[in-house]
Amino acid sequence: ADQGRFLPGTAAYEEAKKRGRAIPISQGGALFLDKTDLYSGEGQLNLSEALEFNDKLEVIVGAQWKQWALNSGGTLFDDANGVIRINETGGYVQLRKKLFNEFLTVSVSGRYDKQTNFDGKFTPRVTGVFKVAKDNNIRLSYQTGYRFPTSQNQYIDLLTGAGLLIGHLPEQQAKYGLNGSNPGYTSASVLAYRNSGNPANVALLQRAVYKEVKPETVNSYEIGYKGVLGGRLLLDAYAYYSIYKDFIATTGVAQSGMSTVSPTDLFSPFTTRNVSYVQNASEDVKAIGWGISAEYQLGKGYNVYGNVFSDKLTDLAPGFVSFFNAPKYRFNLGFRNDNMYKGVGFNVVMRWQDNNYYEGTFVSGTLPYFTWVDAQISYRMPKTKSVFRIGGTNIGNSYYRTGFGSPAVGGLYYVSYGYNLF
Repeated sequence: ADQGRFLPGTAAYEEAKKRGRAIPISQGGALFLDKTDLYSGEGQLNLSEALEFNDKLEVIVGAQWKQWALNSGGTLFDDANGVIRINETGGYVQLRKKLFNEFLTVSVSGRYDKQTNFDGKFTPRVTGVFKVAKDNNIRLSYQTGYRFPTSQNQYIDLLTGAGLLIGHLPEQQAKYGLNGSNPGYTSASVLAYRNSGNPANVALLQRAVYKEVKPETVNSYEIGYKGVLGGRLLLDAYAYYSIYKDFIATTGVAQSGMSTVSPTDLFSPFTTRNVSYVQNASEDVKAIGWGISAEYQLGKGYNVYGNVFSDKLTDLAPGFVSFFNAPKYRFNLGFRNDNMYKGVGFNVVMRWQDNNYYEGTFVSGTLPYFTWVDAQISYRMPKTKSVFRIGGTNIGNSYYRTGFGSPAVGGLYYVSYGYNLF
């Protein structure tokens, strides 16, 4: 089976690797020719003083423009025939006012955005901050947001070892015949067909239904508290609940990989081509999260602090991939003193992240939990604004990974000098 195979480390292997890297991926090699550009401009103006509102009412307006010029020569996007341009424009207004002798601060904003392939989206938001006591505030907010599909979601055209990644636009469906000459079938039905053990059971195959993709929208509700208790304890806590409509997620279908198409081609993975593109989830998807941060002054400049967070996505239909990729729990715990003795200070932080089921474009699986420690010693010279620091992140050099395909991260150690610091 290995006859004619180039062995790693040999001259023939190195030459073949060099040759493959020089051939564009669209021609069977491994080279991307991506020269994509992003142009953007934005501006913001505070009209409060110009309108002579002073501190009675704060008025902020702004606008933003972006253009993506996709130019990969057909090696990443479906742009072999020329550059594809995506334009996005938007504007917003924000009003902020203090009421009832500064007991309540209300912020109201509205934003409108339009992109080339999608209708415009209007997203209002309102936030209220209640000053319930000195240095103690409760905040409530209702926010709406949107997410246009990314440029890759719209125009990617890439054949990988695992299958074909394509954009969701109707022309991509037509290009590969998914709604016509070479239909796509749901992954669950293809699996059932193969498990039946009989190629004649083609009735088990279910055609995938393509739906035109809409921008994703979210309605989010949040409650939070921030305050100082007893003059020593600083607390900041929040909880949120979000409802996503038209949630954008990746779905996979299977089609014949043969030049002459037949449903029985799906019985074998060797005559099947897997195709992946994004679609909107038909049901609402929810996200729930919370976080608590605290810092306590022990006296003589010593402080202990920490935080814990949690985020969870629910109600995503089977067969969709969200790429949410947030661990269920993570926390930090620290101890510091900026001036322990004659300008010498220190800071030590332990960080921990839970097991995380990671979803990637080419592989998915569970990343194990990990713990690491950051530490720093500082020296502030007397009667100056200069600070020397020596320290490191992940000082134990315990390698961890936050995503499949990303590098394992070890320790980073540094010496720094800062001048004119307050």
